[in-house]
Amino acid sequence: MLVLTALIYMYQRAFLPSYFFTDETTIIDLMKYTDLSLAEQNSFVSTAVIFSFLGSAWSQVLLLVATCSVIYYISGKSLRLIDLAFAIILMLSFTLFNLKLSKEIIVILLNLLVCYVCTWRISNHSKTALVIAIYLLYAWQFRIYYVLIAAIMVVMHIVFSTRGKLRALIVLGIIAACLLLPGDFWNQLQQARDIINMEREGLSDSKTIFSNVLTPNGIMTAFPTPVLRRCAFILLLPFPCAYRRFSCLSRYGC
Repeated sequence: MLVLTALIYMYQRAFLPSYFFTDETTIIDLMKYTDLSLAEQNSFVSTAVIFSFLGSAWSQVLLLVATCSVIYYISGKSLRLIDLAFAIILMLSFTLFNLKLSKEIIVILLNLLVCYVCTWRISNHSKTALVIAIYLLYAWQFRIYYVLIAAIMVVMHIVFSTRGKLRALIVLGIIAACLLLPGDFWNQLQQARDIINMEREGLSDSKTIFSNVLTPNGIMTAFPTPVLRRCAFILLLPFPCAYRRFSCLSRYGC
């Protein structure tokens, strides 16, 4: 896989469509032609700041180290031959999309750090607190909606750290809080990606976009939407999804 990664890295511009490099072009243009200290802050600008600080050569080193670290980590966790076979399939698509400057490189490093934190011999409370802090730091500098991911982590940790009546009470409280949030909050949450999709409609790199099947209408459409997206994903990738489900069930003797 590492040899294949090297080959893809060296020759990807010869066989990949140009839209694979759209984000890289945006980041490089920001580094070359924009005063990043004065630019309006967004995830592209924040990423460009990091790569400009490292310089061209070290940015490529960071890119390769991050990609190869994921391959090494996933391969090391594949304890059976069939696990390794599926890991190779997944890592192939991973390398095709990530061996170029992009915002995702920062996310890869973030999640590798999270995996490392989870190996520490500390309490689950401490691990959760550190992971949440990492995600909040990323949300502050890159993508604000990661605050929601951190919030979900907090809620899940509280729910699974309690038992019996207290857990039921907390779950009911969470449901009540969701119902009390204004419908506009849920609509904005759902429409954010749809607005971008409308701008990209008809472009050569918009062949795999997912739009909401249900018209955003408060909380009543906020929860069915991800379920429908999940079903569509399983239909697009039935064999890896089925294998993962079978593997998890067989591993726990179900």
